[in-house]
Amino acid sequence: MLPQQNRIFDDLYEVERNKRKAAESGTQDLMDLLRVIAMRMDGLHYEQMCKEDPTIPARWSIFDWKKYFLSIQPPASNSGNDWGGHTRNSKPADNFAEENIHLRAAKAKLQEQLDEAQVELMKIKNAPTRNAKKHKLTAVPAANTPPGDQGIPKSTVKNDEALPITTTDPALAAQALKEPSSYAGILMDFQKFLLHPVQPPEEYALLSSDGRSWQRYTGIIYLLGKWGITSKIEIDALVAQANGISSGSGSIRNTLERLAEYKYLHTQVLVMDKIGVALRFYRLTEEGRALYKAITREDAAESEWTRLDKHTTSDSSEENTCACLAFAMHARRRGWGFRVLTGEGILFTANMQVKRDQENFNVRLVLKPLSSGDAAGLHVLAEENGGRVAFCTATEEMRKDLVQFCRQQNLPGLATDLASLMAPGYTKLNLTDELWKESW
Repeated sequence: MLPQQNRIFDDLYEVERNKRKAAESGTQDLMDLLRVIAMRMDGLHYEQMCKEDPTIPARWSIFDWKKYFLSIQPPASNSGNDWGGHTRNSKPADNFAEENIHLRAAKAKLQEQLDEAQVELMKIKNAPTRNAKKHKLTAVPAANTPPGDQGIPKSTVKNDEALPITTTDPALAAQALKEPSSYAGILMDFQKFLLHPVQPPEEYALLSSDGRSWQRYTGIIYLLGKWGITSKIEIDALVAQANGISSGSGSIRNTLERLAEYKYLHTQVLVMDKIGVALRFYRLTEEGRALYKAITREDAAESEWTRLDKHTTSDSSEENTCACLAFAMHARRRGWGFRVLTGEGILFTANMQVKRDQENFNVRLVLKPLSSGDAAGLHVLAEENGGRVAFCTATEEMRKDLVQFCRQQNLPGLATDLASLMAPGYTKLNLTDELWKESW
């Protein structure tokens, strides 16, 4: 072939490569836009689908996206048990989009009627006292405990309220004793709290006007205030298992939404672009912390999310925070206790610690490739762990690269990655699932 022909073919190949790269870049931009639109249209439904199938939306075609946007709807089947053991009836829907509109309108109307009723109730409540102080749903309880009021006030359980289920799983019970801060330990503690419903303080008379809702509100407030957990997925699983209902129950979702609406919870969706995951997290507001203190007589623990916000200063802090909180809930679900370390790290932006039985590791979160200059940081990490490194990366590929890097430094250790941890689906996990994907 003549040199001129070679140059012509090279030019054609180069043009083709550039066009292909431009097309791939445009496709990725469109995929990102579709994810944003999906979150804005019905973020809760989208999150639930991604939780059940981690390959969504990476495997979706244009047809799948079109089908999803045209069929955003409430769950097609409402069968099963509601929070508290109440049975729901199943009702088929002929036109999901139209039914969704009607349901939203009905919800708005009911909320309006509820607000009017609450105003009338407050008028009646305040009628005998001319200068009585009016409280709102977000009222902060009095700072001082009434004389003679010691401990947590109790009330009897209503006949129509199902008691929480005390787990009979011996593995969970054993793990709860070994590691109280694991998922099993939190579940056992939560069940004990639910067995003794708290009588509403006077400051929260309106919030507690529906006894069943009051128990739901205080249950979630207790979980976040006692343990500092934040992930919607983890909260949903604990509440569902403690009450014997299905994970993803509408009653759990509605309770979280209402607590956020009443300003007791702050909520936000955080994104990990490296693995295409968006997760929702919750933490107590000042009003929420006051409510926790009113029902427990204790100050709420600092949430893991808040601790990370204080000590993560990277430009990609949102991604680091999301990754660390995701690792936390997956470590706990597999039987490990978890703690955010607030010390300044030499190598990475987020420091974590996990503990199970006699094992205790400081874990570093790695979301970017390493260079030869990072070797010193790895040796420091190994010293902290008695000679072994322990880290979590975003993807399997990053994990393998870092393991190879550690081998070259003659550093033994343990490694895992978020993509692999999240692949099975959170609700399908149990104590026998391994946290570490590699050990060398």
